[in-house]
Amino acid sequence: MFVFVRLSLLGLPTIYVSPNGADANPGSKALPVLTLERARQLSTWGYAAAVSVAAGDYNLTKPLVLDASDSGVTWSCSDGV
Repeated sequence: MFVFVRLSLLGLPTIYVSPNGADANPGSKALPVLTLERARQLSTWGYAAAVSVAAGDYNLTKPLVLDASDSGVTWSCSDGV
């Protein structure tokens, strides 16, 4: 038997991304990460059910590729962090 549960129902946090963040940060609202790739890493490692991206410019050194391991993670934009 398989049981599917939304990760957000398990109390997993949201990872916050901001152009003013730092990838050494934990991705909290107070201490957001800087890059979309770092947010993806944290979310696919099972640390989050959602990624909230603040308005701003994000310089990508390579395309951000989402695959099956990103399934179940909701990406959204926020009003700012």
